Amino acid sequence: MGVDWMSPEQIQHSEVAFVAFTQVILGIYVWECLLTLDFEYKIITRRLPFKWPLIFYFLNRYCILGAMVGFAIAANALYTYIQVMGSLGTPLAAVNLGIRTIAVWQNHRYLVGALVILHLGHTASCLGAVTQVLARWSESFGCIITHNQAQLITGCYAYTVAIDFIVMCLMAYKLGSTTPKRSKIIRILFEGGLVYFVVACLSNTVAVIFSALNLNPTMSVIALVPDTVLSSIAACRAVRRLSTYVTTQSCVIDAETIGRIRRDPRIVSDIVFNVATTRSMRTVPDLSPHPQ
Repeated sequence: MGVDWMSPEQIQHSEVAFVAFTQVILGIYVWECLLTLDFEYKIITRRLPFKWPLIFYFLNRYCILGAMVGFAIAANALYTYIQVMGSLGTPLAAVNLGIRTIAVWQNHRYLVGALVILHLGHTASCLGAVTQVLARWSESFGCIITHNQAQLITGCYAYTVAIDFIVMCLMAYKLGSTTPKRSKIIRILFEGGLVYFVVACLSNTVAVIFSALNLNPTMSVIALVPDTVLSSIAACRAVRRLSTYVTTQSCVIDAETIGRIRRDPRIVSDIVFNVATTRSMRTVPDLSPHPQ
C-alpha cells in the first residue's frame, strides 16, 4: 500500500523533517560564512581591491544568511522579508557567473543585453514562485509550509538550469576558442564556472523532482533551501578564488621575466613587477567589466 502524503500524519512528519533540515543547512551556511570572513576583512582593509561586481557577491552571500537567520528566529513575523531575501539567492548566484561570462566576452553589447534580459526574467520567476508559498508558525515545529504553487516552483528551477547552462556554454566556447589553453587564469575561470554549474544543476534537479511530484505542500519545497544555499556557496567560492588569484598574481614576477633576468642580469633595472597573467589577459579582459 502506498504512502498517503496528504494525510495529517505524513504532513506532520514532513513538517518536522523540513524544520530539522533547514536548521542543518543554516548551520552549514553559517560555518561557511565564518570560515571565509577573511575575504571580507581583506576587502575592508583594502588588501584586496573592491570592484563593482563584488556587489552581487555580497548581496548573494548576505541575502541568504539574512533569510536563513530570519527563518530560524521568527518565520511568521519576518515572512515577507524571508521571502524576498531567500528568493534573491538563486538569481544572484547565477548573476555572479553571468558577470564572468560578460567579462570573457569583453562586454559584447548584444551578449550583455541578452544576459540582462535573461537574468531579469530569472529574478522575476523566482520572486513570483516564492511569493506563492504560504506558511504558518507552529509552537511545536516552527515555520511550516501550508500552501504553494508547485507548477511555478518547477518552472523556476527549470529556468535556473537553462540559464546556467546557456551562460556556462558561452563561457566555455569563448575560453576554448580564443584563449591559451594552459593559462592558469583560464583554468580557474572554467573550473569555477563548471563547479558552480554542476552543483546548481544537481541541486536544481532534486528540487524540480520534489516540486513536480507535489507530494504535499511541505515536500514540494523541502529542496528549496539546500538548493539555494549550495548554489550560493559554489558561486561565492568561485568569485573569491578568482579575485584572490588575480590580486596575488599582480605582485609576482612571472617565470618568463625570471628567465630573462638569469640570462641577462643587467635588465633588472628595466623590469617592474610583471603580472603573471599578462599574456593570457591580452585576450581575457579585466574580470570587472565596466558598464558601457
